[in-house]
Amino acid sequence: MSPMPSGPWTNLSMDFYTLPTNEEVFVVIDDYSRYPEIHHITSTSARSTMRCLESIFAQHGIPDVIRADNGPPFNGSEFAMYMKKLGIKLQKVTPVWAPANGEVERIMQPITKMVQTTTVEGRNWKDGLERFLLSYRATPNTVTSFSPAKLLFNRELKILLPEVPQENADHLGDHHRQARINEGEAKRKIADYANDNRNRKPSTLQVGDTVLLRNDKKLKNKMAPAFFPQPLTITKTKGSMITPGERDLTDQGYRDQLYFEFSTGDQRDKKY
Repeated sequence: MSPMPSGPWTNLSMDFYTLPTNEEVFVVIDDYSRYPEIHHITSTSARSTMRCLESIFAQHGIPDVIRADNGPPFNGSEFAMYMKKLGIKLQKVTPVWAPANGEVERIMQPITKMVQTTTVEGRNWKDGLERFLLSYRATPNTVTSFSPAKLLFNRELKILLPEVPQENADHLGDHHRQARINEGEAKRKIADYANDNRNRKPSTLQVGDTVLLRNDKKLKNKMAPAFFPQPLTITKTKGSMITPGERDLTDQGYRDQLYFEFSTGDQRDKKY
């Protein structure tokens, strides 16, 4: 697990997410405060993404580090030059592996429910997005025990729900120290739970193994092949991280999506 950043809006996570309506949103999360920015987009091109980031940076400033997967447009030269120009370190994480970009995954679960509910009720989900964000930003996070707004802006947001008055005598910064303590305790519990319940077999993937990669587009297009036809040869392994060909994947994230291919051409369909 990554350590908590030194302060608000220094380390961000970003990703694209496809809603049940097949529309795309661009999600940016402050890893410290868990403050979200979510924008509906019509294109996932580098220029469209950079325009969206410009709007976000105009409100909150430029961060030090942004974490994103190694897919387009984040793996392109145009986006890399943009990050370099702003002095931002682009940290690559494994695609389609929830723990690698957990904060983005966590906020998309309630948003997906909101979109499904408004669609069933015959309403436009975009009308409910801003109200959802207001509520989310003002609600104490289960890990830090403080609202994203409190940790980012040093104040609470006024919402329609009744608020519990807080003592103003608290010293400035106390909530930041407590949030760091709360996050540390929460991460220790998660790590202990994972260690106690980890019962999967150790990976047998090795350098030189030939594997097929499951086609993620199959989730959106039933006519797409289940696997990419081009075999990939594993060139590097490091813990749960493996590198087949030029793709950076993880054994944990893809343990049931990679298939061995023996030298005879037979494929092992046993899942790991």
